[in-house]
Amino acid sequence: MLRRLRPPVFEVYADRDVTEALGVSLDYKPLGSGSSSKVYRATDVNNPDNKKAMKLLAFLLDERDSEELGNLLEFEAEVQILQNVRHPNIIKMERAVKCPDEVAILMELHRSDLSHAVCDISTDEASRYFTQLTDAVSFLHQHRIVHGDLKLRNVFISHCGNAVLGDFGQVQVLPKNSNRSRRWGGTLHYWAPEYDDGEPVDDVFKLESYSLGLCLWALLFRKEPKTGTDFLQKLKDKVLIPDLHRQCVELKGENPVFVLWQTIFNLKN
Repeated sequence: MLRRLRPPVFEVYADRDVTEALGVSLDYKPLGSGSSSKVYRATDVNNPDNKKAMKLLAFLLDERDSEELGNLLEFEAEVQILQNVRHPNIIKMERAVKCPDEVAILMELHRSDLSHAVCDISTDEASRYFTQLTDAVSFLHQHRIVHGDLKLRNVFISHCGNAVLGDFGQVQVLPKNSNRSRRWGGTLHYWAPEYDDGEPVDDVFKLESYSLGLCLWALLFRKEPKTGTDFLQKLKDKVLIPDLHRQCVELKGENPVFVLWQTIFNLKN
């Protein structure tokens, strides 16, 4: 389900920091960090067994700093999407707070991510995770939303053993009449070969579909992709890959993410 995109809503506090506002304590070491934010394991101060993930951004120490303002706008876009999107394989946000010089998102905490688990998963698990990831990405694309940074590290494994797409820090919402964008984020090893860093993008959905294909490649080969690899040649050299998976990685089409989803959906049914 996708609600009509409403503006992001923050709880605003002028007299406390984000941990006080959310009623949590944080582990000293972050679970992960990006260029402008960090994610911590958060413990409910009133219920120590209740663990969450908290994404924190320190912002606007200098309101004249255009980079910090840009980081804040991206953070607000992430909150907007998470507050409006409902899908079983997309991470759920509980609260968003804005305090002096800080903003934070409180989210569900998952046990691992596919990057850390990729060496230990079975072929059946790889199929299930990729099916669920493709379903989530297809849902986003149908609603003109681009995640912006598809990679194994941003796909979490829930306690129930399902794939959950998270980290929407580079999300974009595209108008109905254009697939073009002036920017593209993503991660170097998941970039499509036609992408020129810093240049406008003609079709962000195709770039994201390429990243999705590399996620499948990584699940099949049990390792992260590396720049300069001939992925299709590696695929041809590896014998023990199901034909369906081989076809998905090799797929070229007008809307490859939809075809991928439909192919796997038809197999399941």
